[in-house]
Amino acid sequence: MILDSDILKEGEKTDEEKFQEIEDEIALQKFKEEMRVKAEKFKEGVKSILRPDPLTQSYKILGATKGESLESIKKKMIDLLLIHHPDKFNEPGAQIRANQKSQLITEAYTTIKKDFEERENKKEKTK
Repeated sequence: MILDSDILKEGEKTDEEKFQEIEDEIALQKFKEEMRVKAEKFKEGVKSILRPDPLTQSYKILGATKGESLESIKKKMIDLLLIHHPDKFNEPGAQIRANQKSQLITEAYTTIKKDFEERENKKEKTK
């Protein structure tokens, strides 16, 4: 015996179809979230490739290598600061550029010095 409530009107979905739609929507949302996470990881990977390591960049700025002593690197920094000292330039634009280069050189040395200190601290802690 078929009841009126068992007869579907045209365009109505069964409970099973409704349930399947909900499951499909959940699966789609999970997939979208997974893709968003993968895209974020990919972007970070690309950024790390395009954005050089500050320590490596600092060595390049000073024309030093990672095997050099801190004293040798400091000497290179002083030589570069003497070359790019703002007082050696008469034009205002050149003085500004020289001042920016001097700041960049100083920041590069500071970065390398901090790295040296961190490595020393790690050595002392492991003893």
